[in-house]
Amino acid sequence: MYFFIAIIFIAELIITATILFFVIKADRKACELSDKVLTSRDGLIESIKCTRELIVQAKEKILAGIDYLSRKQRQYKMKMIKHILMYVLLFSLRGRYKKAASICSMIVLAKEFYDKNYATV
Repeated sequence: MYFFIAIIFIAELIITATILFFVIKADRKACELSDKVLTSRDGLIESIKCTRELIVQAKEKILAGIDYLSRKQRQYKMKMIKHILMYVLLFSLRGRYKKAASICSMIVLAKEFYDKNYATV
């Protein structure tokens, strides 16, 4: 019986020694990693700051792009509304007043020519 208890005690000592060995080894690696982080801390902080600046600039560019697209969308919608109104006016005048319709069509043609050749974006 004492022999069995002695074997169990020795086994527990071996297990405890192995666990302590791995804990000490992990502690050394953690200390080495901590030293590496401390030595490269300034570089990490600078990298984080640069990354933050890049993200802020990207956000500004994206917001500017969205604003530009929304302005272009509004301009496109206004042009479409103007064209639709002009052609509705043209078709309504064509039936009653043929001379007024031809004058309107010439004005529309001149406006389209001007928009294509001389308009600035």
